[in-house]
Amino acid sequence: MAGLAIIVATSTAAAAIVTETFTGTVLDGPFAGTIGTGSFSYDDASITGSGSESIGPTDGLTVTFTIFGQTFDETNDIDYDAFPLLDFLDGVPTFLDYIVNETHPINPTAINQAGVIGFATGELTRSQSGGFETVVSVAVPEPSGMAFAAAAGLGLGAFVIQRRRTLQKRR
Repeated sequence: MAGLAIIVATSTAAAAIVTETFTGTVLDGPFAGTIGTGSFSYDDASITGSGSESIGPTDGLTVTFTIFGQTFDETNDIDYDAFPLLDFLDGVPTFLDYIVNETHPINPTAINQAGVIGFATGELTRSQSGGFETVVSVAVPEPSGMAFAAAAGLGLGAFVIQRRRTLQKRR
């Protein structure tokens, strides 16, 4: 009686934690020229490396960012744990969607810089030094107190709605 042997070979790609550094520069307003430094880390097994992809904290994304002498991490994002998101195009990071705001009703984070109520990062470009660069948008209150608070609330609300719509499209 002849036997039949079936051999199944499995191959597992070795997943690696990738850590990239970035600098963020404030371009406008009273804090123009302020530079922050940070890093993001992710498991490269979380992406295919083909086409447009996004990962967040539930996929293992971690973020640290130091600006205004204070260090923030992914848990400080206003929509943690759905955000921050790191977007890729063909395996290359292209956008870090990370927003910290001390007046956000869901996940406020105190910012220890007088005159700053929030900040956001955005598009990533590869720098000549090997890391990434991004522009940091800073939210500052206007002297007209209540009028600003109302306008800021409306503006932030519209931004959060747009952000959530973007998230729904990605899933």
